[in-house]
Amino acid sequence: ELPATADHETKAINAARALIANPQNLDDFPQADYASLFSRLDEAVASERILWLFYEDLTGHAAMRKLCDFLDIPNVPTAHMPPLPEDPEAPIPAEIEAGLRALLTPQYEAARMKFGDRLLAHWDAWQKQVA
Repeated sequence: ELPATADHETKAINAARALIANPQNLDDFPQADYASLFSRLDEAVASERILWLFYEDLTGHAAMRKLCDFLDIPNVPTAHMPPLPEDPEAPIPAEIEAGLRALLTPQYEAARMKFGDRLLAHWDAWQKQVA
């Protein structure tokens, strides 16, 4: 059973505050270290064996076709699913949003350097709000 929404939101805000207060704890989330991930993969795997796609693009047919072609597998048929109901997100308190942006700026910079113009516009716009 999931916790009550307000309790879940409070826990998330408290966890974000703790992370902002102790940035070294970001080491507990290695999947958030994009710079290290990019570097380690580039060193360990030949570039022709890596296909970088953005999660947000995988809902489109073109990206799925590109992935299937890269994997040399038959194309996945397009599935048409009804949209999920909107689940309104609670607003992030301004100080939390600013703190997380500052904390994650090096990761977004690593992604910007790696992908340049391919970096999704909303990632770029989100980070420009920090400046």
